[in-house]
Amino acid sequence: MSEVSEDDVLDKLSYAEFFEDGPEKVAVVEEAVKLADALNDLDLRYETRAALIDACTFGGFPEKALVAFAWCQTHFDKEPQRFEEWDLLWRHKWIIDKLANFPQFSKKQIYEMLEDMAKRYKAWGAGDRPELKLRCSLAYSMGEKEESRRIMLDWQKTQRDELTDCEACEADFQVELYNYFNEHENAVKAGEIVLKTPLTCAHVPQTTYAKMLRPLFFLGRYDEARKYHRKGYPLIKNNPAFLFGAGNTVEFLVLTDNLGKASKVLEAHLAWATNTKDVWMRFQFFLSALLLFNTLLERGKNSITLTLPQTCPYFEAGGTYNLQALRDRMTKEAETIAKSFDKRNENTYCMDLMKEHDSYRTQIVPVPLKATASAR
Repeated sequence: MSEVSEDDVLDKLSYAEFFEDGPEKVAVVEEAVKLADALNDLDLRYETRAALIDACTFGGFPEKALVAFAWCQTHFDKEPQRFEEWDLLWRHKWIIDKLANFPQFSKKQIYEMLEDMAKRYKAWGAGDRPELKLRCSLAYSMGEKEESRRIMLDWQKTQRDELTDCEACEADFQVELYNYFNEHENAVKAGEIVLKTPLTCAHVPQTTYAKMLRPLFFLGRYDEARKYHRKGYPLIKNNPAFLFGAGNTVEFLVLTDNLGKASKVLEAHLAWATNTKDVWMRFQFFLSALLLFNTLLERGKNSITLTLPQTCPYFEAGGTYNLQALRDRMTKEAETIAKSFDKRNENTYCMDLMKEHDSYRTQIVPVPLKATASAR
């Protein structure tokens, strides 16, 4: 490598800002990290990895964010006076929130890391709200419904401070929680806090639109759901960090009997699901894909045409797939994932979730995507 200067590193970081969140931005920031490492400048190495945490968190590569964060925290602990503490504490929340998505982390490891974060927050002077929100999120991710509900009530009573998530992010998370509780009215009310106000954040309201689709459908509010689908899907379709929303979209399109459109959305994002290291997001997307496949099989379809990239493990030359074989293969993979989470969580939440999600086939209501559609 030719001689590298500090300006080269900073220019690369500046160049990264021209990209939307996603794989391309992550790749540019990774180049900046390599340049900083070649220069062997500790401050630049730290700065570029901090930028990498951001890019990977919002670009769909949480496993890379975990590694970069561990590096930064190690060096911060060695020289705490050298680096900005608040910035690292803020990013710490993102890391803890993602741990439960990886079944290779045990409950003991996850909660030990949360306790470490809580100690750092308290030493800095933060209140309980950030910690409680994370405890609620972890309980939800591990299928501990009553515990997550109990913690949610405590979390909502605490005061906000400088390390609390913004109101937009908190409301968006509440939509997800109420969906988990099957409280559709409350889910919609939480979402409207975002969608009917100017509240925004890095991924809000992009994620909120997709999270609103299920509760609005089950409430029979089809016009609103259709509007949010049309407005929200273009905002998430180019960033793999929005894989959860892509799965929500496939689910909604199946529930409204738009199976051809559901197949197209699945086709656009299946490679995201198969290639991501975020196992929970892969599982969630597979649930929606299996809902589509089982619905098509139930209606006598034997094959499905999908144009998938060769990087997708499901790729087959020709693009025509035996539907039952495809369904069986994905079911086996989804069950393997579900069992790995259930073993870690010490319950049957994920296997039960597979059954619950498949039961949605009995609740399909034809709702054309055009605005002339009538409500139930």
